[in-house]
Amino acid sequence: MKQRRFLCILCCFWLLAALLAGCTLAEKEKPSDSFRLPAGCSEYGRRQLSDSEAQAYDQILPALFEGKTTVFLPQLGEENLRRVMVALFADLPVVSWVENEYSFASLAGRTVLWLSYELDQEEIAEHLIELDQAAEDFAGDIDPSLPAFDQAHLIYDRLAEEVAYDLDAPRTNELAGALLDRRATCKGIAQAYQYLLERRGIEALMVYGETSQPHAWNIVRLEGVYYLADPTWGNGQVADGLRYVNHEYLLQDEERFSATHTPFDEGENYPLPECFSRAQNYFVRTGTLVSEGDGEQAACTLEEALTSAARQNAAHGGKTLQIAFADPTLASHLMETRIQTGDADQLARDLAERQGYRVLGRTYSETTQTLSYLLE
Repeated sequence: MKQRRFLCILCCFWLLAALLAGCTLAEKEKPSDSFRLPAGCSEYGRRQLSDSEAQAYDQILPALFEGKTTVFLPQLGEENLRRVMVALFADLPVVSWVENEYSFASLAGRTVLWLSYELDQEEIAEHLIELDQAAEDFAGDIDPSLPAFDQAHLIYDRLAEEVAYDLDAPRTNELAGALLDRRATCKGIAQAYQYLLERRGIEALMVYGETSQPHAWNIVRLEGVYYLADPTWGNGQVADGLRYVNHEYLLQDEERFSATHTPFDEGENYPLPECFSRAQNYFVRTGTLVSEGDGEQAACTLEEALTSAARQNAAHGGKTLQIAFADPTLASHLMETRIQTGDADQLARDLAERQGYRVLGRTYSETTQTLSYLLE
């Protein structure tokens, strides 16, 4: 018993000595000037932190890439440390080698953080090189000088077309699953969208929440304004297995998006910006939004919107003529007078045939007021 007590006391003294030594270094050291954040990572989460939390963020950040298992930090409460870790993992889609569980202790006015890893420092460096090459292979041909909307649109479409939703994929919840395996679930796909946009200087955020089940999606900043996007739901599927690109959830506002998507609270997300604008919404930007017009926007008829949808399909091959309506009242009126009567269906068939397609069927979403003609 005495020997056991002696060993416990000895361990406590050792931990305290190590902590004090680490604290002395922590006061003097800042993240190494040689450390450079890999491309494709965000800084949004860090900007949401207090000064003391941001200081801890800056000390943990290089440790994640250097494989350090122990990090000495300023004194932080449990809630403050949680905010830091949430921000870090949301900002860093490339980091998949750190186990979610971490431990910490508060001693001598400081916080010591313990982390565990699945890769060593050399393997981490190799993994980052592999991701960088995968990003170039996946989207390197998309011109970075294009307007930010066009880049966000093209990358969204490519993820929808080339990444299969697969719960059984080996890296299903990782960026690598989407870019390297082309098989992932919502988290991996949303991380890929964030990573590919951030590499081009387009700010993209991660959001965790739920639809009918736990889910992940993005917020994208274009021209200083934030919009919601769900690239996983960009992969539209119908009962017979036909796949098409679905733009219902590309750069949407909260009014339409929140009908199906509910973010978790700040226990699992950093503070999220408001997304109230539709100026960069897919249907607005491509001329496929049927509207009666107002002081800022010209009216767009059903014929004009379907014609624009045909141009989009010709340019990008999404196998759909997809349009949306500006408001539920207008949608209800046109559904009754132009669509259910077959008037719009005939126009869609004519437009499709001119491009060598035929219309397989029509779907309508009351949630987003979106009408889609599926083609083959």
